Amino acid sequence: MVTLGKPATQGAAGSIYSDIPTVLTARHTDASLATFYGCYTVRRTNDGISPDPNAVLWRIYKGVLQPAPANADVATLLAQGCPQ
Repeated sequence: MVTLGKPATQGAAGSIYSDIPTVLTARHTDASLATFYGCYTVRRTNDGISPDPNAVLWRIYKGVLQPAPANADVATLLAQGCPQ
């Protein structure tokens, strides 16, 4: 399961970037759960810069996740936001 927080968007040199706080909960084959949290950054070009319509689609630029502390609350993890 993936839970996303509120994106923070900024522009730079012909691109738009959005940092999205993320919590990922995975179920192992033995039914135990593992939770990870961190940030995904997505990127697209500014509208009108490229004649290619695919250039304005959002793409994952980078992702950094780490294991969550035991019994961590999803809302608390998302509230940490993304490092600047």
